This record gives sequence, C-alpha cells and structure tokens, in this order.
Amino acid sequence: QMVNQDFPQDISENVINGKSDLYTFFYIRGLRLLNEKGIITYICSNSWLDVEFGAWLQKFLLERCQIHFIIDNLAKRVFREAGINTIISLMGARQKMVRADDLIRFAAFKLPFENSLYTENFLTIEESTNRFDFDDLRVNPVQRETLIQEGWENSKENKYHGSKWGGIYIKAPDIYFTIMEKAKDKLVKLSDVAKVARGFTTGANEFYYFAKDNPIIKSIGYNNFVEVIRTPTEIKGIKINEDWLDYRLLSVQDRFSQTENVYLMEHINNGERQGYHQRPTLKARERWYSLPKQEVSDIVQGQIINDRFIFCLNQRFVADCVLNMIHINDNYKPLVLETLLALNSSLTILLTELNGRTALGEGALKVQVFELRNLLIVDPKILAKAPNLSAVFEQLAQREVSSIFKELQVDPSSCIYTNANPLPDRKALDEVVFRALGLTDQEIKALYAGLLELTANRLRKARTFTN
Repeated sequence: QMVNQDFPQDISENVINGKSDLYTFFYIRGLRLLNEKGIITYICSNSWLDVEFGAWLQKFLLERCQIHFIIDNLAKRVFREAGINTIISLMGARQKMVRADDLIRFAAFKLPFENSLYTENFLTIEESTNRFDFDDLRVNPVQRETLIQEGWENSKENKYHGSKWGGIYIKAPDIYFTIMEKAKDKLVKLSDVAKVARGFTTGANEFYYFAKDNPIIKSIGYNNFVEVIRTPTEIKGIKINEDWLDYRLLSVQDRFSQTENVYLMEHINNGERQGYHQRPTLKARERWYSLPKQEVSDIVQGQIINDRFIFCLNQRFVADCVLNMIHINDNYKPLVLETLLALNSSLTILLTELNGRTALGEGALKVQVFELRNLLIVDPKILAKAPNLSAVFEQLAQREVSSIFKELQVDPSSCIYTNANPLPDRKALDEVVFRALGLTDQEIKALYAGLLELTANRLRKARTFTN
C-alpha cells in the first residue's frame, strides 16, 4: 500500500510480489522524496537483482528512473555482522520519460573496496560504453532496452518477470557471453523439458520423520512408512541408492481403528497433545496426520549448494521441500538419461552459479523452483544423437560426486583456475555436451576457469569475516 501511495500512476498494488523484502519499499519511498535532479545511494541486499520478487522493482526503475551504477564486490563482504551479500546502487529520481538506449553500468570490484576505491576506477566505470574485464575490475554497460526485453522474454503469461542482473551482468565471465552468442539456439530452459516443483512440506518434521533404525517404525508398522529423501546430503551420486537414505516418513493412507494399531494411535494422540493438529498446514488436511499422496519425480536436486553440484536420477522416492523435483514432460520422457547428463555437465554447473541466489552471506548458493525453471541446459534432443551415452552414465554412476574442485582436480586455494584436469568420467560427460555445442578447446578451458573462479569467489567472499 505504501508503494501505491508513492507512485500510484506507475505501480499498481497487484504487481507487487507478496514475498518482497522490506528494503524494496525503501527504494520507492526514497525515490519519492528526491527532487527531480536528486540521486539516491543505497547499500542493501543484492537479492532483488536476481530473485522473482525483484521483478516489479526492476520494471519500475527501468521505466521511470535513471540507473547510474550498480556495484558489487566479488572479494569481500561489506558488513561483518550481516548474514547477507550487498550491492551499492546509485539512482536518479523518477522521470516522466527515460531513454531506451540509456546505458546502465554494472560494476564488479575484484579486490576489497579499501584496495580499489580510487577516482580513476570510478571515472573508468562512468566513461565505459563496452564491457571489459580486468584483473581488478569488471564493468558491463547494458542498454535499458535490453534489460526491458529480457524481462518480458522470461515470461509466458504477458507479465514482466525480470532477469538476472547480478548473476549475468555482474558475475558472468566472458565465456558466458561467448556461449550465448555461439550456442544459444542449442540451449533450452528446463521448464521446456520438465515440470519443476519443490518437494512436500510436512508441517511438523518431528512428527513425520523417523531415523530408519528407530524401533518405533516396526511397532507402528512398516506399511505406514515410506522411504524418503530428506536432505541434499543424502544425495551422493547421480543415481539414487537406497542405502544413502537415513529417514523414513510416516505416511498413513488408510483409516484404522485404535484397537488395530495402538502404537500409531498413541503417536497421533501425542501429536495432538503437542498441538500439531492446530498448525495451519496440518489443520487443512482431511486427517491432519495423513500426508497427501506424494508424486515421485524423475530427478531430484538439493536447493542449497556449496561446492558440490549434482542432479540425481530418482524415480523411486518422495522428497522433502528442501529438494527440487524435476518431472520430465511427456515429449522428453524418452530422454530422461539425456536430460540427466545435460543437467550434470559442467556447463550447467556454470549456468547454475550464475542463475542461483547468492544473497546468503554464508556463501551458499540457493536454487529454488523459480531459478530452476529458468535454468538453461543443452537440449536433450541434441544429446540423443551422441554415441555411448549409456556408457558415460554408467561410468559416472559408479561413484559419489565430489566438490567441483575435486571433479576438475584444481586446488581452490591456489587462485589459479586455468589448469583444470577433469576426472576421466567427468571429462567424458563434458565432452559429449561441449562437442554438441561446438565449443573449441580454448573455450572449454575458459569455461572451466570461469566456473571454478565463480565458485571459489562465492565461498571465499563468505569467509572474509570468519576470523
């Protein structure tokens, strides 16, 4: 309502995402308080640059304000105590009209601000008209019209959905733009291949989850439990193994009488004594203790990523809400293997780094349904033409997937990322994808280096205030 009061002619209440962080409204209030020649500078969370709730703010700024600079630091967090990553933005007051070809300059400092905040650097940023990437500074001037078009292109429902300002225009290495120019017609969004959803929410984990060796499972009855993937750490390789699973999920599908199963009845009564049945999620169910029937996905992925990237072939187990579920569409159903291999390629890891959320100051990358739907992968139909895919899959499926630094055999502390030497089975998978895209050896080397640097920078930045 505050936003609608500030600029009722520009922002209708129904376009504001209900998940919007509070700071987005301070942007609007600050801009209203400016005189027509004023400039406002904010240091705040970087999340609005990339997450779904930032789209309405992006749209307003693109349509009505001059955006001078958006500045990030890739080397060091700004605030010691804040568990978020921040950016600096400089913006002008609302205008009746803005130029479509106006340049918005995204800048990324690769050294801590105290080592790089010089007049010369800011003059370089202000005067730049083309992208450049130096050892200490990256600047990416982007036309306003380009950003507007991207925001609309991401939508299938005639609604502005925004684009990845931080992921692409601040963090992306040069090789990303090379790949987009060279091979974009061979890439598809995952949402074109599969339905993406998060796993189920129990509403009371302590009531539904039991360690698989808990004797109460036998007492209540094995028929009232299902095997479940509860955490991303249980996913160790690209093909699910029952031995990885540590928990069982209470899943009462049939009605029963107290005399039939006194142990189950006592567990339910105990739950009611603790008030679980009054929780909103559980209260809405026909029987509060009975979970809705869960659909098993073809592929699962953990939402929180540190330095291990993995999509796992499932088709057997239900999954918790901390995991993403990927259900292959009917027209791609014969290509489950090709889709799985595309998702586990180093190219997809690079694009995941750019597409995920990095607002968490602890260094984790968060990939939720919104990001996953928009994730670009090589079209599985192209991989279907490649020979020996089954052999590539079986080779990689024999082992656990490690940190990307171990997969590419590079020491993350060395700060030298141009000497990647992929493990043989990883190299075999990547070769299938890279050759399908027509990448040269030099471009492959640059892709590995860009991926490793992105991951290392994200984790290193999180550790800047740990001592």
